[in-house]
Amino acid sequence: MALSCIAGAFLGALAGSVAGCVAGATIGKQLDEHVLQNHRCLSCKHSFSLS
Repeated sequence: MALSCIAGAFLGALAGSVAGCVAGATIGKQLDEHVLQNHRCLSCKHSFSLS
């Protein structure tokens, strides 16, 4: 019984951290593209803004 509770808590924490990571990456990408309007050169990796 105790082992299943510990395993459930571990799996819940793992699932929550994965969901948080995916959500953070998605929000960060949207902020970069639409709010900050940062662009990156594919050959030299230099970041710049068009404004």
